[in-house]
Amino acid sequence: MSIALANTILAAAAIYGAIGLIVGLVFVFLVAPRIDVAARGGGIFFRAAILPASIGLWPLVLIRAFSGRVINAPTDETDKAFNDAS
Repeated sequence: MSIALANTILAAAAIYGAIGLIVGLVFVFLVAPRIDVAARGGGIFFRAAILPASIGLWPLVLIRAFSGRVINAPTDETDKAFNDAS
């Protein structure tokens, strides 16, 4: 492996990580609470736990963030089942 190829690979990894850090921080603090109802009450330790995966998987995080779907949202069926059980 030549030095130029090694420098190119290192630069690509650095760029991927830098983009991932930016996307991950935005996702953890702004997007996750908006698209996941369960993440709305998450504290700093929860955010610290999901940050590394958000950095590493930033292309998938972007796809998920722009899909606009809300997950873990209560529905009429879950509300009815909860009320029937109590």
